[in-house]
Amino acid sequence: MNYTDIECLCVELPEDINKKKWYGDFEGAIRLIDLWLDKDIPDQQKTKLRLEREILKLLPREYTLSFEQAFQQIKDVIPDFTEKEFYELKDHGKIDWMYVNGTERYFRRFLSTLLKVNAQIKQRAKITVQEDEIDRLEKKELLEVIEKMKKNKRVTYHFRLRASVKIEDSSFEPGFVRVHIPIPVKCQQVSNIKILDTSSKNYILADENEPQRTICFEENLTENKEFFVEYEYDNTVYYVEPEEKMVTEINPNEFAHDLREQLPHIMFTPYLKSLAEKLTKDCTNPLAKARSIYDYITNKIEYSFMREYFTIENIPEYAALSGKGDCGVQALLFITLCRIVGIPARWQSGLYTTPYTSGSHDWAQYYIEPYGWLFADCSFGGSAVRDQDEERRKFYFANLDPFRTPANSEYQMEFTPAKEFLRADPYDNQRGEVEYHTRGLSYDEFDSEIQVIEAIQTE
Repeated sequence: MNYTDIECLCVELPEDINKKKWYGDFEGAIRLIDLWLDKDIPDQQKTKLRLEREILKLLPREYTLSFEQAFQQIKDVIPDFTEKEFYELKDHGKIDWMYVNGTERYFRRFLSTLLKVNAQIKQRAKITVQEDEIDRLEKKELLEVIEKMKKNKRVTYHFRLRASVKIEDSSFEPGFVRVHIPIPVKCQQVSNIKILDTSSKNYILADENEPQRTICFEENLTENKEFFVEYEYDNTVYYVEPEEKMVTEINPNEFAHDLREQLPHIMFTPYLKSLAEKLTKDCTNPLAKARSIYDYITNKIEYSFMREYFTIENIPEYAALSGKGDCGVQALLFITLCRIVGIPARWQSGLYTTPYTSGSHDWAQYYIEPYGWLFADCSFGGSAVRDQDEERRKFYFANLDPFRTPANSEYQMEFTPAKEFLRADPYDNQRGEVEYHTRGLSYDEFDSEIQVIEAIQTE
């Protein structure tokens, strides 16, 4: 399968397969797919059906909880929680669910979403002191850095991290294995990238300008082992306050790459075009349009942990229709709406890395003349809305904090060297990828970890 085959995900499923899928009869849907693949149908439809077969294998892994199990999870942290409250949250789209074999099953991370975005539920829950203390320390340092950026107009941090991947013992097979681990990509804010240590010398290091950069280990194993890379880099961010009166027009031909559709997700659908028109109808220039789009996402799209992106048909439209999405979903919606109204926009992702923790995160960039590429972190802007911190929300419209480890400068790009089999995440890369000669591994078949060794401000 070629990497570009994922564009065929925008092809519609035959109605009989769709009925099986949304009833949760995944085995029945796969059986129908196999029957359809024996028919004389276009190659694009065959590719769609083969990809859909993989999606149908993933979906039941995401919706694993019965009502009794889901309700008990909430009761464990809020003993006086009622069934009536549970169903009210479900009816308002706050608890994600789907049918599995005709029975309602609930998203495995539904409680994490509630505790993150619902202040009332978090207040009622038994949140540990340790979790609150880490959050408090990270937020304190973040606020201090933002103030320093505003005062000094720039901040630089030096980071040293150790990233590792290990196959689960239950999934290990002796023989050839290829492991891709994401590493920092050279981009607007990142410099001085150095590889300090690796688990072995049998690796291929992608060029630092590759849009989804990895270090790729290839080995023949007789027993399971950990693959790791230790690296360092500098991250320098500048503070900017763009003004609408200073904005000038761009030559769109020079930015065709960052104005294009990119199937199956960055699509200029009729609904998204009408939404973009509504949001920007009173705007007089590109900066005002971008601001209106950012305001809409940060105020109207509620943060929600998501099932695997590969299982969602059109991510930006999903966010706009449901009013929810995580950092990457919000970034893709921002990018798509910006491109629709003629603003070049692109992806960045990797890790949010502080001196205390590191975890996956996505954000966006957009181009405004004469300021160049500006940042937009809609997820952090939405977090500021929940904290009722308007100044911080405004900050993330054009700026980015230095606590980032960018590994991907574009969305939906192939690795160098390329994987042979379909990736666990065909669109982005933050946790790494693993494959044998015979198949690729899913995320539940290997573990990935990040250790923050050093994160210090240097200027």
